[in-house]
Amino acid sequence: MQTLAEQLRLARLEADLKKWEKFRFFTPYPTQLAFIAATKDFRGVMLSAPNGGGKTELGGFMEACDLTGEYPDWWTGHRYDGPVERWACGS
Repeated sequence: MQTLAEQLRLARLEADLKKWEKFRFFTPYPTQLAFIAATKDFRGVMLSAPNGGGKTELGGFMEACDLTGEYPDWWTGHRYDGPVERWACGS
């Protein structure tokens, strides 16, 4: 049985992981999954969705996967098999 101190330590560790490695906990919506899958067959893709539809979070997640080379098991889109050079900007 874990002590209260151990439970608190683990809870803090989980909170830190979710803050600093958020992309490891990302769960896509069905439309986001379809968008990821489209990158396998098409070089240029565009996601058009309403405000709050998860576009920014998906873009950040996909960028993190491409830059680290760490793709989740469920990933069906394009995978880079070597280093990539990227520019990212936003407004």
